[in-house]
Amino acid sequence: TNRRMITPVFEVTQNDEFIIVTARVPYIKVAEMEYSISDVQFRLYAKPYFLRLTFPHVVVEDGRQKAQYDVGSGSLIVYVPKEVRGQFFENLDMLTELLAKKKPTAKPSIEVVTGDTPNLAVEAEEQEEEFDRLTDQNVPASEDEELLMGATRYGFNNGYSRFFTSLQTEISEIVCIP
Repeated sequence: TNRRMITPVFEVTQNDEFIIVTARVPYIKVAEMEYSISDVQFRLYAKPYFLRLTFPHVVVEDGRQKAQYDVGSGSLIVYVPKEVRGQFFENLDMLTELLAKKKPTAKPSIEVVTGDTPNLAVEAEEQEEEFDRLTDQNVPASEDEELLMGATRYGFNNGYSRFFTSLQTEISEIVCIP
């Protein structure tokens, strides 16, 4: 399948208790949005958006985490609890550093093989992690560029633009102007 994930425009701030991730994810189905917190990583998936951030210190999923979605601005605000209250997380304004993949730990070169049958659930989880690890993320370009270029927006809540760009070569065949 062709999975195309979009890294949303985002901002990361902090207070004594939380890392606050604000992501611009307009037109999502909030009921289908998922996020997870594990060790130093935060992952957000809201189709078609995917965001994986790696923090310099440990964050926890302990029941204090919460998320709010503002329909008007299309912004999702997630409060990610810090493991150590009052700890300062440096370089939160370095977006490319937060998007960088966690360096994989070296696997042992010797593996003990037993006669057990493989666990299909573990294999499926490993494939999901493989997909996550291989997904490249880039700092998104500003949507202001589209506004400056004068792209016309249309459709429900002005959610579409440049639909016919890919059809430019075919339009001359469809429309015959004498």
